[in-house]
Amino acid sequence: MWDLLSLASSGEVENFTSYPHLTLGVVAQQLEAMVTVPNAVNGTMRRNLIKLGEDGFQQLATRVLNRAIAKFW
Repeated sequence: MWDLLSLASSGEVENFTSYPHLTLGVVAQQLEAMVTVPNAVNGTMRRNLIKLGEDGFQQLATRVLNRAIAKFW
């Protein structure tokens, strides 16, 4: 089973394929979250993601995860 979680504010989203989002997969023992960057994402956002590089993206993902843990657990 899967669903998605928008990373944009609800007022900004007309179509979820215009913004990066989390694709969530529920499997027997865990929840998987994958960042999906749709083809329709705007060029500025795409360039900023590329500029982050793998290490920068991993650091950003870690900060987001730590904030989620602090807020929800």
